[in-house]
Amino acid sequence: MSYNKNYTKTSSYPNNPPSGAGAQLKMPGTIGYPTNYFQNLNATISSSTTPWVPSIDNIKSYEVYELREDLLALSVTWNRLGSTCGASGVTDEILFKLVSDEDRTTANIIREYYSKKIMLWNLKGRSLTRFRTDLNTFIHNTTKIYTASVFGLAYWLPKFYKYDTELDTIRFGLPQVEYFEKSVTMEPIIGVKSLRPLKKLYKETKHLKRAEYWFVEESTNVLSVISIESNNPLMHIWECMFNTMPKIDIYGTYICREKDELSFYGILKWKLDSLNCHSFHITT
Repeated sequence: MSYNKNYTKTSSYPNNPPSGAGAQLKMPGTIGYPTNYFQNLNATISSSTTPWVPSIDNIKSYEVYELREDLLALSVTWNRLGSTCGASGVTDEILFKLVSDEDRTTANIIREYYSKKIMLWNLKGRSLTRFRTDLNTFIHNTTKIYTASVFGLAYWLPKFYKYDTELDTIRFGLPQVEYFEKSVTMEPIIGVKSLRPLKKLYKETKHLKRAEYWFVEESTNVLSVISIESNNPLMHIWECMFNTMPKIDIYGTYICREKDELSFYGILKWKLDSLNCHSFHITT
């Protein structure tokens, strides 16, 4: 077990008992125990004669961190400051010094936002993915004790929140967004649609960085989106058109998609209609 002034790192039993005179292992809902307690427990569990646990292979060991600050607030701080703060991880010591009350408030807003989302999913009987199950556990953790496995989720959550809330402005900004059931048998629509630009979103995950350009077809009130890699060399040309043209006629393959009960068309193999803009297109 190792310590610094901002967090306590503990290898939880049974495989890695704490060592050293007076060492303490702190777990959620427990009090500190003397070292020899867990050393004896480890020996007991490892014994092949123990009747209540047949094999050490059936037991998992986790690293547990007890922080002096809210992990999500630290992540909000890191996302706010970016690379300029010099942090190398979500528990970097510099973040403990720079976290503000506003960051803590934002962290609680993020928790409340996803707590309400999860509650609605449960009320509607929607099964939670593994990610959403982990998210549910993380946001409802009332302690400052975390396993190392949640650090990645904590880092990305402020970015996901920014994207999701901006998507909500599109969802709720239209008088009535047409909803259609997603079906794997629904045939793609190939042709031209006249679309009004709405909003650009930036989506970043561990595996991709993309700009999303959202449109609405005013005759049907159905949403459509074009995704473009953020490093595309023609992005600036497209940005100018998206920001200045009241409507854009786009030829492409329109695929029915759904995201959190928001249905829309993803546009693939697209180009601008020749009557609109001389067949300009970007490879996506």
